Amino acid sequence: MFINDFCDSFKLKECSWGFAGESYIQYSYETWQTYHLIVKEFPYLNTLFYTQPDTILNRTQIYYSTSLSENITILLNTGLVYEQIREFYADSFIKRYFCFTCIQYSLTAVGKIIDASFAITWKTDMRIILRDYILQLCDIMVSVMFGTELVPLKTNEHIIVQLKAIKEQKVRFNIEMDNILIILLDYAVNQEYITRYDTYISLSLGGVLISPFYVALEKHFCCKNTNRFSFMKFSYYDNSEMENKSIDNDAFLSEESDLGNATLIIDDNIGTGKTLRDAKCYLTDRFGINPKIKAVECHWERFFRDDSKIESFSIKDLDILSPFLYRHYTLLEKYIINTIFNHNISERYFPECFIGLSILNDLFKANYPVEYKKMIALYHKNNYIRRELCI
Repeated sequence: MFINDFCDSFKLKECSWGFAGESYIQYSYETWQTYHLIVKEFPYLNTLFYTQPDTILNRTQIYYSTSLSENITILLNTGLVYEQIREFYADSFIKRYFCFTCIQYSLTAVGKIIDASFAITWKTDMRIILRDYILQLCDIMVSVMFGTELVPLKTNEHIIVQLKAIKEQKVRFNIEMDNILIILLDYAVNQEYITRYDTYISLSLGGVLISPFYVALEKHFCCKNTNRFSFMKFSYYDNSEMENKSIDNDAFLSEESDLGNATLIIDDNIGTGKTLRDAKCYLTDRFGINPKIKAVECHWERFFRDDSKIESFSIKDLDILSPFLYRHYTLLEKYIINTIFNHNISERYFPECFIGLSILNDLFKANYPVEYKKMIALYHKNNYIRRELCI
């Protein structure tokens, strides 16, 4: 059974997981020794971790940098440190935790850079290089979380040279769906349906990590190396610099001229459904196909709200239904500021990684009636999420 294999092979079970995707490990004497041994050897790691007397947290303020140049520096440094740690002799779990953290910072940095690239004038092949690089990072992250060996990272010096030539600009504060645990759970629950598609298209910025993670997970668990992924952008939100610039969606789609109906458009969440519907209409007009749409998290409170003035998605809009409640951006932002910037670390982490995963998997089988799925989602909204996060 896929769920069992998925859970059994996960290498970071000793971590606790936070609402914003950060992870924690508890101090023991052995942990303390190994942590300080590695940090002493690689001082840059001090910028990636925050420690308390009994806890190590792999998230600091630089993770949320809005400076493009600082994110380029993060991408370069975390890649170099990952390779050094990979070759370092240390406790296996702590070593993986450090490697996980380096790649997590790298993924967030390159995701922000990809989002900014929609409005940057440069050769199309640079976007292809960025796309290949984010897939390599996802492949490595999957090996860190599930593999027997840590995969080497091949840093493309051409990326760094090209990126350093870009004029400084602001990038988004965070990628909404950078919670790797939720991406993993989403894949595990929906794997049977996700694998029916051969092309995944993520909507930037919120969904930028999802498609490459699907492809990497497909490689690892299904030995399937034929899936493709790409990016599109249809929303701007708080990025005022992007709003006045021309967005070139065809730049990332230039190699996807043979897109077929087995195409899945993915976003981090669905509230009104407008962004996903716009993307679907664009691909239908551009390629004459009928792509399907999916969101990792659903804004269920909008769906169940009895208010005709609130535009909301329809169940029929979603081809794959998500069991996960939308971590509303205002709640997420307050949590990030409180936990990461003010260091008010809560003890209310996500439960052990995969508790209840088999139950979720059973509840969301495709042959269940839509009304039943809606009741399940409402149950999770009112009970599970509120209990775990106290909201």
